Amino acid sequence: MAMRFFLLLTILFAYRPLMAQNENKQQFDKKKVVKDVKGFNKEGKFSNMDDLLRSTFQKYPESAIDPELLNYQTSAQYNLYLEENKKMFLNGKGDTIKFFTHIYNTYYYGLKCDSVSKPSAVGAKDGGRFFADINTKLSTLRNNLKNGGLYFMKKKNYAEAFKFFDIYLDSRNNPVVYVQKKGHFTLGDDSTRISKLALHAAYGSQQYEKVMKYLPLAIADTLRKQEMLEMSAKSALQLNDSTKFFRLIYDGFTEFPYNEYFSANLIQYYHNKNDFQNTMIVIDKCLSVDSNKAKYWVLKGNEYFEINAIDKAQDAYEKAITINANNTEVLSKLGNMYVKRAHDFYDTADLAIGSANYSDNRAKLNSIYEKAMGYYEKLMCLKPDEPGLWKEGLQEVYFKLNKGEELRKLERY
Repeated sequence: MAMRFFLLLTILFAYRPLMAQNENKQQFDKKKVVKDVKGFNKEGKFSNMDDLLRSTFQKYPESAIDPELLNYQTSAQYNLYLEENKKMFLNGKGDTIKFFTHIYNTYYYGLKCDSVSKPSAVGAKDGGRFFADINTKLSTLRNNLKNGGLYFMKKKNYAEAFKFFDIYLDSRNNPVVYVQKKGHFTLGDDSTRISKLALHAAYGSQQYEKVMKYLPLAIADTLRKQEMLEMSAKSALQLNDSTKFFRLIYDGFTEFPYNEYFSANLIQYYHNKNDFQNTMIVIDKCLSVDSNKAKYWVLKGNEYFEINAIDKAQDAYEKAITINANNTEVLSKLGNMYVKRAHDFYDTADLAIGSANYSDNRAKLNSIYEKAMGYYEKLMCLKPDEPGLWKEGLQEVYFKLNKGEELRKLERY
């Protein structure tokens, strides 16, 4: 008997919290909401109507997919838009941000209402019971949706701008947004132009996946294609998509070889893979576009130097220095290369005093050191506070050329 009583108490105490929860949980009373909404609508209190529906959607998830309530919210947003529109035209005191926000919300709730109200049965007639009402509103606001995107683009509020362009493009194949004329649906196709704007807005708001979403349609128009490919390549990097990144810089370089973003990244890509052949193909293509770009001669010299093609590396560096005489990186490399040449020549040439070729060989050796001296002295003038770049090489050159006075002057550094 005691055991039964204990079990009864256990069940009772376990059940009481559940009873309390059910008592506290309010049931969704759609009739009351609809009644209040109709009252606000009749009185023209559309802000109250909006507030009530928003709080209802948030409090009761099932209400957020109720087509009737969604249609009321679409109507509320549309009427709020009309109010702002009236203010703007009558006294110029309308709020532009609210004006466009209500347009966006009209689309947002209208499309949602249309999607949940459509018959699901196979062969059912297209369009739900709210189709005509929503179509009238959305088709009227179609151009204003684009204008909203442009307005926020000018304000550099790219996240807001993207919302407008995105919903415009996502709904472009939905009959509920078409303008009806004599029973026919018509819709001007400006998808490519708007997708370009959407891509720019997505990139500006760091929505990199959305950049990729609109890239295929956007680049159908070649105007500003170069810029769009560059933004897309940068987006691919942010998404850690190396395959897409390579494809974009490759396609970008193929079409726009003068664009340094594509060329520099493609050179770096091939260089990192130790692909000398393709690296040189890109560099040579860049030089064929503009042979006066010193940095490409430097890159060419670097590539040759890495494979120990010293003569070709030196030729490339000397070409670079004729274009930019103050390139300290190249001056240092050429000075070092000529000193190395002097060492190699000294090790192989007959420099014994009295030998038949002594005079010629000594003159050749001095000539090599004089070349190195010219580059080091130029470097010393450009970087007097950085003797580590040139002092050691210049000391050797002065010593080998018997320039005692110049050698003594180096002691002050």
